[in-house]
Amino acid sequence: MENPPVSDIDTNIPAPAEPQPVFVEKKALSSKKILLILLALFAFFVLLAVTVWLLFRGSVKNTNNVISSSVTPTPTVFLVTETPTITLTPTVTQEITVTPTKKVTVTPAHTAVATPTPTASPVPVFTVTNVSIQADSTCVAYSGGLGGNVFPYSHDFIFSGTITVNAAGTVTYKWQPNPGALTTTQSLVFAGPGTKAVNPYSITLTLGNWQVDSESGSNYFKVFTPNVLNSTVVNVVLNNNRSGNHPCP
Repeated sequence: MENPPVSDIDTNIPAPAEPQPVFVEKKALSSKKILLILLALFAFFVLLAVTVWLLFRGSVKNTNNVISSSVTPTPTVFLVTETPTITLTPTVTQEITVTPTKKVTVTPAHTAVATPTPTASPVPVFTVTNVSIQADSTCVAYSGGLGGNVFPYSHDFIFSGTITVNAAGTVTYKWQPNPGALTTTQSLVFAGPGTKAVNPYSITLTLGNWQVDSESGSNYFKVFTPNVLNSTVVNVVLNNNRSGNHPCP
């Protein structure tokens, strides 16, 4: 098929339109979205403040002497389109020292002391507890006198003694001489415990003549009341030492 002549082509055909640039419109954040973001931030801060207050309150209650609480929440970053990054690091540190201001000392007002019941001491039974006796001399050696043969010759031996008691009372006793007769009963009165002397007693020994070498005797006393008790026996001797062969030991 043949092409038509150029003259036959319709020259009134409009020319194609030039391409127009395409503009993409960026929409700015509306005021409604900004309000929502601000509300969200406000709610976050409120929640954070409540959390910090609760932690602080719990720490104060559990501390007796020194309370040290440190709350450091983990930083949270909110990224909002076309909004700067916000980093929140709240730190709450508080130290409380509790010092007692008053000391109370309780002292008992009365202390009971047990008083022992007095025990009556037994009254001692009146008793003679001891006796003693002695003689002024137990041996005498006679040498014949100035004349050489003065006989008979006599000598008195004197005896004395003591009695000891433990209480008040009356003691009765008798001397028991040999040679000689028993004496009458004698007594000592004691106002309390103590010692008293008995009445002295003497016996007489006699050398009848120059042929008698010696004479001997003895004496003691016996307690009868309140209890029976004898003194020791004291022996005495009178020697005829005219020839010098009978001295006293």
